[in-house]
Order: sequence, then C-alpha cells, then structure tokens
Amino acid sequence: MTGEGTQPGGQEVKANSWATGSNPEVNSVYLRLLQAHPAIKGHVVNFGSGSADVESLAGQAEGLIAQNPQPELVLIATLDADIACPATQGDFAAYGQAIGKVLGELSTKMPGSRFFITTQISTPSRDAAVYSRSERASVGGTGPCAFLDPRGNLVPKELTRLEAAIAGFKTELTKACSETDRCSTDQTGQGWTMRRSDYSDDLNHLNLSGQARWAEYVWGLLQEAKLVPAP
Repeated sequence: MTGEGTQPGGQEVKANSWATGSNPEVNSVYLRLLQAHPAIKGHVVNFGSGSADVESLAGQAEGLIAQNPQPELVLIATLDADIACPATQGDFAAYGQAIGKVLGELSTKMPGSRFFITTQISTPSRDAAVYSRSERASVGGTGPCAFLDPRGNLVPKELTRLEAAIAGFKTELTKACSETDRCSTDQTGQGWTMRRSDYSDDLNHLNLSGQARWAEYVWGLLQEAKLVPAP
C-alpha cells in the first residue's frame, strides 16, 4: 500500500500505491474512482506504513477516524506482520480479538464509511515456485516454519505448517470482518497469480508493474462487492 519497492532504495513512494497512488502507470483504485467521480479529486489519504501489525493498524485507524470529512471507502491491507509460526489456538484467538476491536472502532466511529480488507499478495508455496534457485537460497533458513532451507530446497513439513498458520489467521480476519458492519473481504486469492516479474529486487514488495496488476485485481473484487462502479 505504501509503494515501497517501486523505486531503488526501499523508500515509500505513495504516488505509486495500488490503492491511492497518482501515477497513471499504476492506475490505482483512487484513479479508477476518479474517472467515475471527478469531484473526489484530491480527496484521498494513505495511512499505510511498512511492516504494520495490528497494533500499528489501530493507530492508523485513529488517524483515519479523525479525518474531516471521513472517507466513504476504506481499503485495509493487513495480516502479514501479525503471522506467527508455529501458531497456537491462543495466537489465533488473540489476533481475532485485536483485529475485531480495530474494525469495531472503525465501524462505530465512521458510520458513513465502507471497509474492504485485501488478501495477501502471495503465498509461500507460490513464492517457492516463482523464485530462482539463488533467490530461494537467499530467503532460506533453519528456523521454525522456514519453508526453504539455506540451499533453497523446499521443506515440505515446514511449508505445510506455515500455510496452516496463515490459514488460521485468515480465518480470524474473515470472521472479524463478517461481524463488522459494512466490512467486506476476500481472503481466497482466487483469480490472482503472483508472477516473479511483479516483485521488486528485495523479493518482498511489488514493483511498479506489480502495483498496477494488483490495483486491477482489487478493483475487480471491489466491483464484485458492489463498492465501486461496475463495468
């Protein structure tokens, strides 16, 4: 959401954000909405920050609630920084409670807003498939749930454990959203395939073309949820 990875140096470039960016090469959700509703020009804000966990999200929510006027559509990209592995039922429950509290605050204090939570951009199994051998080795490790070893070999047992943990956190996120008024999400990732050409060199962020592809994908989800104009 911050546009990190779209330029060398690793800094945030929010003009390149798939959500709120002004760069026509990305054609962000904001620019797509602007085409249908020219009156919203300039009425966009991005509180996203790198590696934000649910605690950071709560702080971002406070800033959003304080906006005047409050936005009609709120896009939320969350979860990655909160994933623990191996994870326990207690970890899942604690996350569900925390994210539910944030969403509840948003819903209560932003009665005219609608909320959409995006899914993860990729999965460990997909990353293992698209990385080169040297790239797999560069992100491999030996810790719990390291699904690639230091030589870049897949570790099936750890991959299974990591993806089970991710699924558990996604379940809590979906549940919290379903219990929140005016909240929608799609945690399936169906219809989206991550490509190596979408990644920046750090293998952890979307590059410019990736931001553009993700903007198009999320726009389709927003249309299905009837949150933006249909084709």
